[in-house]
Amino acid sequence: MELSINEASKLLKTMWPSRSYMVPCMVGKPGIGKTQSVYALRDWVKENTEFKDCKVVEIITSTILPSEVSGITMPDAENKSLDIFDHVKLSSLNNGDILFFDELLQGSEQTLKACLTLIMERRMLSGHML
Repeated sequence: MELSINEASKLLKTMWPSRSYMVPCMVGKPGIGKTQSVYALRDWVKENTEFKDCKVVEIITSTILPSEVSGITMPDAENKSLDIFDHVKLSSLNNGDILFFDELLQGSEQTLKACLTLIMERRMLSGHML
């Protein structure tokens, strides 16, 4: 279905209550307003919901490594264990924030898998829930 920017924005707003179990995916040529629609949704969320501090955390998938999505495991010599660290962008997410993967299909296969796992499980490797 092809939508205008206004129609896409309206559709995203109607989907907001379903965000805990539904993930919108906008596909189209560059420059048609997908990013603009996401930022319009953020403005609407700030004005019309309790999430007054809503922010968009934008990840340009074509420019990142899989570890920036899934996290990285580092040894802790003192505890003789491994600690999992989330990427700073994702660890800053709060309830009501919008996680926006731009250029999702332009990333490497490993990065795409990490993104899709994060989207489906709604949990980072560390256990932090989205």
